[in-house]
Amino acid sequence: MTTTTEMPVLLVVDDHPIVLEGLESVLTKVGYKVLSATSAAKAMNLACHYSDIEVFIIDMSLMSATDGLDFVNALREAGLMQPVIIYTMHEELWHISMLLDSKVQGVVLKGDDLCELQTAIRRVRSGGSYFSTLFAGLCQDIKQTKGLMSRKDLEVLRRLSDGETSQQIACALGLGSKAIEYHRSNIIKKLGAKNMTEAISRAFQLGMIPCLAAFTLICAQAAESEPQSVDLGLSVRWADRNLNAPAPLEAGDFYAFGETSSKDYYDWSTYEHCINGSWYQHTYIGEESIAGTEFDAAYVTLGEGWRMPVVEEVEELIETCTYECFEAEPYGYIRFTAPNNAYIDIPFVGYMSLGRVVYENTQGSVWSGSFIVDEGEFEDMVYYMNAPLFFGLATYYDPFIEESSVQLGFQIRPVYTGAVGVEGISATAAAATSPEVYTLEGIKVGTSTDGLPTGIYIVRQGSEVRKIAVR
Repeated sequence: MTTTTEMPVLLVVDDHPIVLEGLESVLTKVGYKVLSATSAAKAMNLACHYSDIEVFIIDMSLMSATDGLDFVNALREAGLMQPVIIYTMHEELWHISMLLDSKVQGVVLKGDDLCELQTAIRRVRSGGSYFSTLFAGLCQDIKQTKGLMSRKDLEVLRRLSDGETSQQIACALGLGSKAIEYHRSNIIKKLGAKNMTEAISRAFQLGMIPCLAAFTLICAQAAESEPQSVDLGLSVRWADRNLNAPAPLEAGDFYAFGETSSKDYYDWSTYEHCINGSWYQHTYIGEESIAGTEFDAAYVTLGEGWRMPVVEEVEELIETCTYECFEAEPYGYIRFTAPNNAYIDIPFVGYMSLGRVVYENTQGSVWSGSFIVDEGEFEDMVYYMNAPLFFGLATYYDPFIEESSVQLGFQIRPVYTGAVGVEGISATAAAATSPEVYTLEGIKVGTSTDGLPTGIYIVRQGSEVRKIAVR
């Protein structure tokens, strides 16, 4: 190995020559000897050649798409244990989260004053650590989430943003499908989301994934979360997951009875079919069932052939299939196995009352489309209200059918009644070959850019997603 001078030696690695020149000029003036490299390969040669390098200053993104943290790992594997300062322009929370999970001794962002880099060098040379003011502020933004995601969570999110399916990710990472479902659940919970689509949107808002990747991920997630119909040998085919669930053992959206969109708060004041907010007077939504009508969220979301089950079909499922409860992460679940050995799993995701989830991981509550009109007297008044029937599931209890209050938020497990040969094809999937135009926020604005205001839009056609400018 070669030594240089008595001046403290720094190795700066950045793929922008102008940045290297600027840093070399500044750091030389304050008494450092600066070695520089624009690639990981050149930097490794210098690191192995010079024995007196005291600090590595490394960018997050290097030539040939090399990740700065991967290069840090390569240095450690080569036995080079000098302290590392990451000096980067990347302020996206995706990168901030990765840096928090790394073992580097310092982080300075290129938006910081250069004196912060000098302070970081002094601190790490003396055995300490230093994280800049701007970096610390971005770390506070991460606290908006419900816990820092692990590096494996982030890797799963990154691969999802590249359009990989859960099965492909499991294969690439050498993990089982249950492990991928666990990481997906972590992503949802730590981003404070109700489902993966909302988690993706939140990750985009926090800068954890770029716009186009976020939209690609939303499209891929939508395709992956399309329910598949399972032939149990019954009068209808049951979906393999709850409505809008990204995977069979994850939670879907919660719905009040007869409402077709989810919400954050479930009580009489927010129930859209109340008359003047009254619990005992409801608008007319049918005689005995809303299945397959405008009040059926499964039909509205998935299109022709899909709908909520009626109570007779729920009874058929319970009476024909055997069932067994399982403990799992993130939710325990009950498996219904048909005589033909086909099965569906329904997770115990609880239900929504007011603004919280009740009995999570111990109960599952799934609406049927059936209801009765309940009449009675209350304080000298005759009242009527819809009393829907739901499919009750709980650990260590047999499944049951019971009446419930319409304003509560339950899950929906769709059934498919369409022709054999097109089962599992929803309206969303059937229209996938037509172009769809979205804003950068993911709001669909039509199937053509004609007449749109000037701006940037996302166009999805089939599996292709591209960004275009309208002038």
